[in-house]
Amino acid sequence: MKLSLVFTAVFVAFTSAAILPRAVPLTKQYFKLKVADNAPKEVAGQYININVGGGSLGIFPRGGEFQGYIKGTSTKRGAIISAKDEKAKVFLRPTHGTPQYFVRLGDPNSDPAPALISWKDFTVSRSASKKVKYWLDYNAPSDKVGSTSKNWVACGGKSGWSLYYGSPQTGCTAGFQLQVIYAVAK
Repeated sequence: MKLSLVFTAVFVAFTSAAILPRAVPLTKQYFKLKVADNAPKEVAGQYININVGGGSLGIFPRGGEFQGYIKGTSTKRGAIISAKDEKAKVFLRPTHGTPQYFVRLGDPNSDPAPALISWKDFTVSRSASKKVKYWLDYNAPSDKVGSTSKNWVACGGKSGWSLYYGSPQTGCTAGFQLQVIYAVAK
């Protein structure tokens, strides 16, 4: 009888602990970034990659695949960490023009002006449609449903398109959304 009660108490404690929500996820939710299918035709449906040797994110003919995860208080708000190099983070660096920010991958603290860098508040929101999609933004409510902000732009041409955050200018696409495509955890 005593053994049965101890087993029952341990079983209840174990299953209760497994059901409770956790502030920090147990596993990393790796993802890729994809330009929305309804974006300008030059970049629509393309996956974001890394300009080898340059540290820029965008769409490049010889770019390396970008895969990362959000590290923060939840899987939907925080810093984006590279899956290939835990020290590399996605960050926004001011252009002091238009569009407002370069999108880079590297160590934001090694930038010549680290006080100007934004990198800790990337957010993921979900669509309100029947087929749920997830969208990346910066410093937006992560629990917002139906996000339609088109804050991402691509500037470039045949040699590749660099990713920027902010309003477009001549030589850039119109604004678009970035879709978060979750992959199997490593």
